[in-house]
Amino acid sequence: ADGDQRDLSVYMKDNRHHYYIWVEKDHSVGLLRRTVDEGSVWEDITEESQEELVEISDCWTMLLTCVNMAELYLRNIEVQDVQDILQYPVIQSMSLEEAENDGFWDGSKCYTFRQARTDEDGDYLNARIEIKTPDGAYYFYSLDHGNYVSRHYQPPDQYGMQDMSLLDRRRWEASERYFAGFKQFIVQKI
Repeated sequence: ADGDQRDLSVYMKDNRHHYYIWVEKDHSVGLLRRTVDEGSVWEDITEESQEELVEISDCWTMLLTCVNMAELYLRNIEVQDVQDILQYPVIQSMSLEEAENDGFWDGSKCYTFRQARTDEDGDYLNARIEIKTPDGAYYFYSLDHGNYVSRHYQPPDQYGMQDMSLLDRRRWEASERYFAGFKQFIVQKI
């Protein structure tokens, strides 16, 4: 059945081009490219030589590197763990109160929570766990996706979450350690 077939395609974009790569049924690869200019059209670059495809090679290498890093880190924090933690009655009541600095303190880190909701502007906000570290940085763990826990970082004394680059190994490993410590703490607390 058609519903069982996977779409073997990849879309990439750099500062000059959009690329679309797909695998045909005969296992050959198709390549399309267009500039980032509005109204530009896709051109078939499948038959171009390796020398002419050098610019896509860098993007492809970066994509594969990110995929490899994602395999290492994305699934290490289980969606079910975050869902279970956010369902504890004491955490649900804390996150609904929205009080400043309302959460748990373990002596060096503060743990706060937010349930999924729609804000006053009508924007949907995903449920999340927030960990404030001793240096004032924040790590956010949210359920934006069904398959993995999204993680974001906010540096000390700055406002606004940042995506964590899949190439920033130090930040990913720190997020793992903070979450593991949080899980141990919360099990004892609740």
